[in-house]
Amino acid sequence: MEYLRPRFINSGGLHGEFTIDDYGIFLGIDELNHVRDFWEATVAQCLILDHAHDQEISKITVSNPPADPELMTLLEERKNILSISDKFLIKTNIFSLVSAFFEYGMLEVYKLVFGGSPTAVRPDLVRDILEPLKEIGVVGEAPDNYDAHVLAHRNPIRNAFAHGRWGDLDDATKDVDLHDAFLGTIAYFSETEDRLLRHLAENN
Repeated sequence: MEYLRPRFINSGGLHGEFTIDDYGIFLGIDELNHVRDFWEATVAQCLILDHAHDQEISKITVSNPPADPELMTLLEERKNILSISDKFLIKTNIFSLVSAFFEYGMLEVYKLVFGGSPTAVRPDLVRDILEPLKEIGVVGEAPDNYDAHVLAHRNPIRNAFAHGRWGDLDDATKDVDLHDAFLGTIAYFSETEDRLLRHLAENN
């Protein structure tokens, strides 16, 4: 199935059908143009992956099955393979990209604010990046949809994917709405951008 379909939105001054590439981040901070570019690349990659996989499934969803039994067997095998990919890997890959981007983006914000990377050898996202940014008011609390669709699932999905427990991925991703995961990430960065602009204005 296609997970990142356009969604009708009527809130916050938005009215109409929007897809995830209708939103930008860090549009007003030149020092973070590279982060904006990586965001657009991440969105593009996720949409390509989502759409291309859905198209492959559509190719084998035929209303008139072929008369050739051998061809029918091949189609059933292909359908089974793609259903495994759909059930275990597509959501995981898209989720992993947007989750990893969040860490990248916040690290770049940290480097802009503090003039360099955290001193920890292996910085922890919350302890070494988000908490120092919260202390100076650049980062606030996570939006509800980021909490529900990214933070709540980040470790289970990452651990199952990275450590070979792929059989757990369907269960780990079943409550994730990928569109909401993107909207939550966008909302988090949008608030951070507003706070960062105020911080830079006050400290320059």
